[in-house]
Amino acid sequence: MEVAMDSNELLRIRKRVDEMIVARLSGEQPATIEDAEQLALDVRQEAGRIVVDELGQGALGGPAVSDAKTSPQKSECSCGRFGWFKGLRPHFVVTLCGAVRVRRAYYYCRRCDEGFCPADGRLGIGSSSFTPRVQQEVARLCSSLSSFAAAVETLSDLTGVSVSESSALRLVEAAGHRAEAFLDVQRESAFEGTTVCKLAPKVLYLEADGVMTPTIKGYRETKVGVAFDQDGKDLRYTSHLGDCQTFGERWYALAVESGLLNAMRVVILSDGAVWLRNQAQFHFPSALHILDFWHAVEHVWEFARLAFGEGTQEAADWVAARREELLTSNLSDVLRSIQLAGEQFPAVKADAAQKISYFTSNADRMDYARYLAEGLHIGSGAVESACKRVVTQRLKGAGMRWKESSAQTIARLRCLILSMKWKQFAGTWSTQAYA
Repeated sequence: MEVAMDSNELLRIRKRVDEMIVARLSGEQPATIEDAEQLALDVRQEAGRIVVDELGQGALGGPAVSDAKTSPQKSECSCGRFGWFKGLRPHFVVTLCGAVRVRRAYYYCRRCDEGFCPADGRLGIGSSSFTPRVQQEVARLCSSLSSFAAAVETLSDLTGVSVSESSALRLVEAAGHRAEAFLDVQRESAFEGTTVCKLAPKVLYLEADGVMTPTIKGYRETKVGVAFDQDGKDLRYTSHLGDCQTFGERWYALAVESGLLNAMRVVILSDGAVWLRNQAQFHFPSALHILDFWHAVEHVWEFARLAFGEGTQEAADWVAARREELLTSNLSDVLRSIQLAGEQFPAVKADAAQKISYFTSNADRMDYARYLAEGLHIGSGAVESACKRVVTQRLKGAGMRWKESSAQTIARLRCLILSMKWKQFAGTWSTQAYA
């Protein structure tokens, strides 16, 4: 319930702000634009702190917050009995405008042998000393910048709010739980068919890949998915450090919110990994599956190096010919050339058989001439970029080793940021108490 401030409260706040501004401007006048800018920022910050402080001292909720004389002598406990008033208890809260102290009526329940502050639920105060806005900005900066140290320093520079690295880590871990819950809701909505999406791309591209992530238990694969339209716009990301099935479900949810059900055509671009192909066929059975052209060319190069030697002109010429055959959808010529090379160089005969098996198993996804004629992309560069943006740039710095849960959290938060979904995600915090 909203509580209106009376005129006296408003006048008191205004008086404090006016006095602060006068004191600030009465000092030495700024000599440059930069000095004036800094003075204005300081005034804005201090004004915000004064307003939040005043509200915290009573205007937020009336006598239940700060007035011992008029606070009710008893308040109902969660057990159904009553707790009795024991005085006012302060709670320090760090806001983006600075730290403030909120005084609340405190009650003790004999039956539960516990105390409680009824105003906490209304004010959104929990066990944390940070407001949701501070928590959000800490989580966003820690996920976006190169380190926790850089994040807390940037927060201090921009807002004047000081947060320790250990506190930042705890806030990020709490944000990770919120992100998981947020994504679970979206996943359930996608599978229940209740997702509202107005996007209707002519072609929806879906790509996925894995990138090794350094953890304290060794390297683990983080699977990354990306969705985008024909023009490469409106890119959206998802990730999961763990099993293929869970990733597949998150990938499907990402596709639904990207316009899967309204798309005229859906294209899956991948490197041919078995786990990825299985998930794509399960979740997107009617999609057109394309093997990444450059991945196919790399397989040709691998065999050429073995057969003709590393860095030789003969290997380069042989690959150039095979590349043209792939582009013109002459896969049979590629297979024949590999077989002949295997017969010519017995040492690579087993390698030739392996490559022939690879291309044969992916033959239904290698009609590149048709794909190009239809104006479709044949390279999966988007997901390679996604792996770098979601994982490599933040999680693979020199000497970094992560708890798997922390790596999972950072990757998920980066996906929300890169997908331009942070505002939507942050909006869910307002209905919950501090982490």
